Amino acid sequence: MSTLSLAWRNIWRNGRRTVITATALGLGVAAIVVVVSMTAGMFDRMIGVATRAMSGDAQIHATGYRETRDERLVLADPPLDAARALTADGRPTAAAPRVFGTALVAIGDRSQGVRLIGVDPAAERQVTNWAERLADGRYLEGPGEVMVGADLARKMELELGTRLVATMADIETGEARAEALRIVGVLSTGDATLDAGAVIVDIDLARRMMGLGARAAHEVALALPIDSGEQARVDRFVAPLAADGREVVAWHVVNPAVSTMVDLQGVYLGIFIGVVFLIVAFGIINTLAMSLAERRHEFGVLRAIGTSPRRLAGLVLCEAGSLGLVGAVPGALIGVALTLWLGHVGLDMTGVSQSGVTFTDPLYPVLDPIDPIWIAALFTALTTAVAGFSAWRTGRIEPVEAMRR
Repeated sequence: MSTLSLAWRNIWRNGRRTVITATALGLGVAAIVVVVSMTAGMFDRMIGVATRAMSGDAQIHATGYRETRDERLVLADPPLDAARALTADGRPTAAAPRVFGTALVAIGDRSQGVRLIGVDPAAERQVTNWAERLADGRYLEGPGEVMVGADLARKMELELGTRLVATMADIETGEARAEALRIVGVLSTGDATLDAGAVIVDIDLARRMMGLGARAAHEVALALPIDSGEQARVDRFVAPLAADGREVVAWHVVNPAVSTMVDLQGVYLGIFIGVVFLIVAFGIINTLAMSLAERRHEFGVLRAIGTSPRRLAGLVLCEAGSLGLVGAVPGALIGVALTLWLGHVGLDMTGVSQSGVTFTDPLYPVLDPIDPIWIAALFTALTTAVAGFSAWRTGRIEPVEAMRR
């Protein structure tokens, strides 16, 4: 009889004990499959909110603007055509020019300092998800219209159709310029800064108020036709747009808090996996120790009839591996089933904030088909590994001494 067949028979000598240990192992594997998938879903959501709410996958600025926010540092002729020429799998890059300024908005006896953002409505639709994040009203269409953040609207008691006056200073002369604007949309993007203090107007209007050139932009936001989660690839993809007088930065540079949180979540996930396995490992070690103690006389007989220490140790390792498979494989399947169910119903995290990102929709897991396989394989391998010491001791059993007991 082969070692594997004998090991399989041995673990079922005490079926109840095997089932209890395998169940504990399987629940640990199932929990990790679900947590890994939910963490992947959270990563995607955090990156998606950070990039689609405002920053885009990458940005182009005049050199020094990102550090100083000096409104005089503009791209006089932003490389929109060059950006849109970057393609992947036949899909082009979307590029949206923007200008930024500090303004005072007033309605009646209420006033508030805000960040005024001038955008090209058509181009901006391709980069951000503002059209899908309207809490009320419609998307910006032209001059004289404004969209405001939801938190700002609540604070100033603004409503659709309300007319407000925005005042800005010309960046060269300092002359104050005022424009009457009508609110057509209220945004709830999940970006705390945008929702709390931004007003969004047509870019030509913003240029006129600030005294900028007809094509000037402080920033060009890019939506790339590649996975923005692959940070190194994003950096390589946008590198050709860099030139003297302008810089290109990816989202993870623009949003370091989100990028750091994504990195830390990977560390936390590793710690969680380690803790779960340590808890399960105690049960596995206890099961193996009891089984080996009960069979010490049997091992002595096997050694006496010529079984080599190596084969005896291999038998114990195969038993541990078989026990790992009995627990890990069903556990992985249960984890997949739970993940698919959560993918259908979602996890309500509305209102939860993390690193400046507010979740406004249910969180859904992202299941990579490889994850259940490597998790089950990892736990099977670790189960085998924790049996290493027991296998070594079993292989060193002295036949005469073992058979006397």
